[in-house]
Amino acid sequence: MHLYFPTKNNTFQCLHSKQQIPYQHLNDDFCDCNDNSDEPGTSACHSSKFYCTFQLEGLKPQFTWSSRVQDGICDCCDGSDEWSNEVLPDNIRIKDPALGGAVMHAPCANWCLTILQKVHRKKMMLLEGRKHKAPYLAAAANVENKLSYGPEGVFYKLSLKCFQIQLPPYDYNICPFKKCTQQKFPQPVISMGQKPVWEKMRPGSYVLKMTGGSAQYCPENRDRLSWITFECGVVDKVKSIHEDACEYYIKFSTPAAC
Repeated sequence: MHLYFPTKNNTFQCLHSKQQIPYQHLNDDFCDCNDNSDEPGTSACHSSKFYCTFQLEGLKPQFTWSSRVQDGICDCCDGSDEWSNEVLPDNIRIKDPALGGAVMHAPCANWCLTILQKVHRKKMMLLEGRKHKAPYLAAAANVENKLSYGPEGVFYKLSLKCFQIQLPPYDYNICPFKKCTQQKFPQPVISMGQKPVWEKMRPGSYVLKMTGGSAQYCPENRDRLSWITFECGVVDKVKSIHEDACEYYIKFSTPAAC
């Protein structure tokens, strides 16, 4: 907010281009600044930002693009981007909230408290998971090529086990760093990937790609591959598996990711 106070000459200084424009031109639904910074509260400038009234302490500023302000879709958790309750036409409005997922229409409900609760649970999970992390580091103490198993080899312990999960009609066997398979009995086992390579490896974002799976029945005869996303949790387990055209997205809970 302090960046939008008027200067001594009652002008507004554009945030990046440093132009001076009359202060009454701020938020007047017309772009005056070359950097589009004079319209944070309207949809006049497509590349400018509207900052939500409610902000989560300690996290990055919550904003939406100004082009999405007053478009009938709730982007801010407090609905501050849709203060006039602009209603979408019936032909594009999602009638059943269950089908909309995270998409909510104006008039907007305030779900900021729900987000705060999720953030709190995530923090608690992180603290609890870290209490169980030491054995994972200890298991990799004498392992060569530790980096192949993440920072300090923390995911090495997972390579020693396989994790089975039944999601009818398939049985899945997830062996991190070794292989991922699926089977629809009595049909044979099909490889979903067997060559590990890190796609992402940084705190809070660990994604292991398993390539070289079977190409049978896949579009354009492409090899199957799996993406294992390691998430912080107190136990080792496969949380979910989603398939999209012979690519498998696996969420895996483990203290190693905490």
